[in-house]
Order: sequence, then structure tokens, then C-alpha cells
Amino acid sequence: MNNSRYFLAVIGFLLCLQDVLGQYTLNVLLSKFDDGQGFLADGTHCNNFWFEGKQCNIQLKIRVNFPGSDNDTWVDLGQVTSNANSIIFNQTTYGAWANPTSYPQDGQYAGFSLSVQAFEATNGKSIDEFTTPFYGAGQINDVGYYSHPRLDDLLEPTLITFAWFVQGNVSSPPPTGEPITTTLTPSIPPGSMDCEMAYDIYKYEESQVITISLTNGKTAKVYCEYDKRTKTVQTVFQSRGSTDADQYLFEDQTYDDYIKEFGMAGIDHNYWMGLDNLNAFTTGRSKRYNMTIIACCGDEMKVFQTYSNVTVSDGNSGYIINGQSQSSTGLSYNTIKKDFGQKFTIATNWTGSFPQEFCPMFYYNGKANQAGGWWFGNCADNLNGHYYSFDELGDNCEVNDGNITEYGTGIELYNGENLQSGIPKISYTRVRMAFYRADGKGISQNSNFCTAEPTPDSSPTTPNPGATTPVNGENTGNTQQPVTDITVSAGPTGETPNGPDSSNPTIPSGDTTDGPDSSNPTIPSGDTTDGPDSSNPTIPSGDTTDGPGSSNPTISGDETTEFPGGSTTSN
Repeated sequence: MNNSRYFLAVIGFLLCLQDVLGQYTLNVLLSKFDDGQGFLADGTHCNNFWFEGKQCNIQLKIRVNFPGSDNDTWVDLGQVTSNANSIIFNQTTYGAWANPTSYPQDGQYAGFSLSVQAFEATNGKSIDEFTTPFYGAGQINDVGYYSHPRLDDLLEPTLITFAWFVQGNVSSPPPTGEPITTTLTPSIPPGSMDCEMAYDIYKYEESQVITISLTNGKTAKVYCEYDKRTKTVQTVFQSRGSTDADQYLFEDQTYDDYIKEFGMAGIDHNYWMGLDNLNAFTTGRSKRYNMTIIACCGDEMKVFQTYSNVTVSDGNSGYIINGQSQSSTGLSYNTIKKDFGQKFTIATNWTGSFPQEFCPMFYYNGKANQAGGWWFGNCADNLNGHYYSFDELGDNCEVNDGNITEYGTGIELYNGENLQSGIPKISYTRVRMAFYRADGKGISQNSNFCTAEPTPDSSPTTPNPGATTPVNGENTGNTQQPVTDITVSAGPTGETPNGPDSSNPTIPSGDTTDGPDSSNPTIPSGDTTDGPDSSNPTIPSGDTTDGPGSSNPTISGDETTEFPGGSTTSN
């Protein structure tokens, strides 16, 4: 006991002496480094067998930079990952770096920045090299979260998260409360980053519209599609339906309109999250997202497609969409090009990688038509086309040629059909596109989407044509259902606290908790499940399943199946 008291007294004396002598010590703790999907700086993958799930072997070097100092000493951490694109650091030693590492300095603390070099350890090729923003003298007990863009934003950014505290000669006393998270500007408004975070915190058990916060400083009202059976939730970023189709004409929107959020979030509504928001959602934080698409003809589900690691780049690069799929349908279907890898474009602002006249979505039978905006690569997909009601369509939602030449091809998505005319000629009557975390609980096939009642109106993200101007978030011309507002800040690594009465104050990044009555506590990320009577509760990521009465519970990744009322197709 006496020795412990003596030791503490010595430490206290040394800290006081350091302050008196005009010295300080910066202590830096590395928390996380993330290379996303595992790209090198030149845009190629770390591992040539990336398509088989092989990932990076990351080597890191760190340098701490002080004002007025010409420090050029890099600390080599050595190889920090083996077949992994990210690392969460422990408090231990990595090569020449002790985590945390202390930097004693003369004078008064004036701030610092951190420089990072990342390599593929097997061949020495660069993954990224950057210096974080400068953290000033007032930030003496804080957390840094820096996302660095690469290849003119054509690649998803790398991410480093770290913490620090300063002892000794500082310009102001340390804060008494929790450290303030430091992020890139613009600041992130309070709120949940996605539906999974909101449902973790507040234990919601119903699908609903909430407000999420994005790293571009904006918020978005999104529909959270919740599955009570599996306790999983997805963030819907695009939807089409009959409820307000005449109010939100996707084919009439300009390119600038598509950059912004518009429409009404919810089942059977027409909603678009906005390209700027999609970029911020998919690349602004360390989270990676998978995507699902559901398309219906009347009350029958015709399409259920899954995609992994989906991102949308920023406006400078044309809002390019990237992702992967085990199937060769939808955005992965290849004719002239795939949709993946293409810029977002519309007829009046064509930025496609081939002449517009080659695309039957715009030129069907030699005549131009209305098509809306999309990532036109295969020109057999366009979920933002003209909305045809069920009564306007033929059997199985087929569009007749007369309508195509006047109004456009409709809401189309290739799902294995015979494309004799270059397009499916099927216009779906209810559609939604949604994200879920790649490292989360996964998702299940929502077999009720096509038959569910439309979501009651919430406040539109832009005023309806001819409607009274919204006041205090409410439209005086409509009966509104309140939108849930979330007021929880996202932590630097995606960790979120529970509510004040929670018995589990911390939920690991990307994790979610089930309700007490869940019979299926964990579904692998990217997997989907059959209906309640399914004999095959888990389906590999990217696969699709038949309806509840399917006799083919498992389908290989390159096959597609239809749901009640359709025929099975394979590629």
C-alpha cells in the first residue's frame, strides 16, 4: 500500500514539474484503420483473388507532426492485418509502435496532426498516404475520426480513428466531461446514422419514418423497414408506388433535382434520398452497406435481389455506383456495360459512357421517350422511370408499345427475362431499394412488402405541387403522421449508447440486439430467410428464394427465382 502511494505521489510530482518546466506530453492511442473493400491507391485490389473473399495484408507507418517541428521520423507498425481490410487496435505493441505512444515535448502544447502511410505487405504497393487535419491547442482530450478520399473520389475512402490526451503545459485545463468527437467539416448534426442504429438505441418494434443524420451536414427522412420475425431493419432510400405517383413524377425531375432528396418516404410512396445523401450515407463513415431491391406486380413479389458493398461516389466523379452481386441480373447484368461502375445520368444531362441513342430506355423503336435518371449501363434497368398503374398494364405488368413511345419504358429491372426488344417491358407497380449494414445482423426476405398497407403520410421532403407550404414540419393541407426525430450522436467508431434505462450501455459497432422474444437471434450478414414455414432458414448472401411454399429452398448465386405467380429463370 505504501509503495502504491509513493508511486502515485512521484507521478503527480513529475506532472507538476513538467508543467513548471514548460513541457508537455502527447499520448496517442490508435483505434481503427479501415481500407473498405480492399483497394490499392491505384484502384486495383490488394489481392488478385478478391472475388474469392481474399483481403489485404496491411502494413502501416505513423508520424506525429507538431507545429514548428521538422519531424520526419516514421514509426513502422509492421504488418497489422492478415487477410483483413481493417483492424481495430488493442492496447499493445505493433512493430515499433507502443499503443498508446507518448511524445514528450518542450514548450506549451499547440496541437498536432497525424500522417499515415499504408501498404500491401506482400508487395509493398501503396494503399494510401495522407495527413489528418490539424487538431488545435484547445483539443487536449479528444477523439479523431478522419476519412481520406482516394483517386479523385473514384475509390471509397480509407479511415483512421484515434484518441489522445495531453499532460503538462497546456493553454487550458482539461474538460471534466466526456471528450468531444472530432470529425471532418461540415459537422454531423445529431441523429442516427441509419435505421439499424436508431432501432438499437430506442428498441423500436414497428416500421416507421425517422430522421437520420449524414456526414455532409444534412438530414434525411427515411422509411425503416422492420421485420418483427427476425428483428432486423433496413434503411429504404428509394421507393415507388401508387399512393402519390401523380405528385412525384420521377421522369420529369432534372439532374439537380436528383442530387437532392424529394418525395414521401414509406410503403407505396415515391421517394428519392438524393445523390449527395447517398454518397454521404455509403462512404461518409466507416460502415459498409449491402443493398436489397424488391419489385412487385400488383400484390405479387416478382423480384428480390441482393448486392454487397454498395457505394455511390460524390458529384465530382458523377455519383458513380459500385457494388457486387453473385447474380448476373439487375445492376450486375452486362450488355453494353453493367450499371455498376456508371455515372448517374438523365436524358437532358447525358454523361453515360456510350451514345444515348444506344440505350433503349431512352430510344425505343427509334423514338425518344421519358426515362428519368439512373446509372444507365446495361440499359435494361431503370427504377426511376414513369409510373404505370396496375390497370394500365397487361398481364404480368407488361407495358404495351403505345405507352412506351408516349410515356417511356416504365419502372424496369432485368430479372432474367428474354430481352427480344432490348428491355424487359415489365413495369413494376411497387418498388423499394434499401441498405443494411454489411457487418450487422443481416436481413430477411420481407414477403409482406407487396401486400402491406401504404404508410400514412408523413411530412414530404419537398412540398407537394399545389400544397400549402409546410409550417413547423407539418403540411397544413394534409393530415400528417409525426416523423420520429432522433437526437443521438453517432460515436467515432459507430458505437451507440442505449437509452437511459438500458442494461447494456454500449453496443459494439455494427451490432444489433434482438427483442426478448426473438426465436432467431442472429442471421448472417447478407443472408436472407424464407417465410415462417421455410425448411431452409438461412440462404447464402446474394441468393434469392421462392415464396413460402417453395420446393427449392436453396438456389445458387447465379440463378434467379420468382415469387408467387411467376416462373423460375436461370442465367
